[in-house]
Amino acid sequence: MLRREVERVQATLADVASEAVARAILADLNDRIRAYYARPSAGPLIAVRLVDVEAELATWRAAG
Repeated sequence: MLRREVERVQATLADVASEAVARAILADLNDRIRAYYARPSAGPLIAVRLVDVEAELATWRAAG
């Protein structure tokens, strides 16, 4: 689920009008990814990369 959110992050940000809100959305996603890795797991972990906040914001700005 988190991996899909990372893949669709620009679609999530498409309707956001404020950089502060976009930054908060990205920070929340990264916090949830870190929490995922911190939890004990009964099976193998699925690799989920952290979002590069500045790169995603630059893409968001260019699209807006």
